[in-house]
Amino acid sequence: MTLKIAIIGMGIAGRYLAARIVDRHDVVGFEAQQNGNFYPICAWGTSINEMRHLSKRVGLNFDDYVFHVGREILVDLDREILSIKAKGLCTFDKLRFERDLSKNIEIKFGSKILSPTNGYDVIVDATGVARSLLPKPVKQYLIPTMQYRIKCKDPPFDDFYIKPFDGLSGYLWYFPLSKHEFHIGAGDYQRRHISFLNNFIKKCQGEILRMDAKPVRIAPPQLCRPIRQGKIVGIGEAIGTVYPMLGEGIIPSIW
Repeated sequence: MTLKIAIIGMGIAGRYLAARIVDRHDVVGFEAQQNGNFYPICAWGTSINEMRHLSKRVGLNFDDYVFHVGREILVDLDREILSIKAKGLCTFDKLRFERDLSKNIEIKFGSKILSPTNGYDVIVDATGVARSLLPKPVKQYLIPTMQYRIKCKDPPFDDFYIKPFDGLSGYLWYFPLSKHEFHIGAGDYQRRHISFLNNFIKKCQGEILRMDAKPVRIAPPQLCRPIRQGKIVGIGEAIGTVYPMLGEGIIPSIW
């Protein structure tokens, strides 16, 4: 039986789902951002091994998108910097990956859907933190984050670097996208991240290519109920598929 399915929110969760089901169902995606301005806000870091497996399911070769494969993760504890082997940690071209995921999908960009859309058998809420269609979750645990994309001639590190904040309420991240380009961001439950991040950015003395800010939901799915209401079904960050300690939601959202 072929279903008419509307996917509201075409980030990685929405696009991956669409790619998995488009050959069996009539799928239309709706995305609030304009096509030319679309940018997936995220550090673009993930597990290369798991993503190779998941990409094969939708006919993509993940290695075609890899930017940087880490050798180590430098963990700054103030008194010392620990080096941890980065087994499988990489950054990738998430923007191009998402575009290729949806190359056979009809997407209506510039469509901010706030109420159920008529004429569909299933409506998927893939709107992330916004949860535009589902009711508010049982518990709302959000961490504010800010991230810069930086071009730096003389970068302080050439591999992954993180600095946990006191009390482990958040951390600063530094993810290489190339030899001279990085995603540098921070998030903190105590809202200290902006000052930490801006001080770090000044030390890098690089060119700011873009800046983004957004909250990340860290409540697990059991605290994000309801995950379904009538013919509306939630996926991805809308229903809490994010590792709470790391804020990483790529693999949990598409597994």
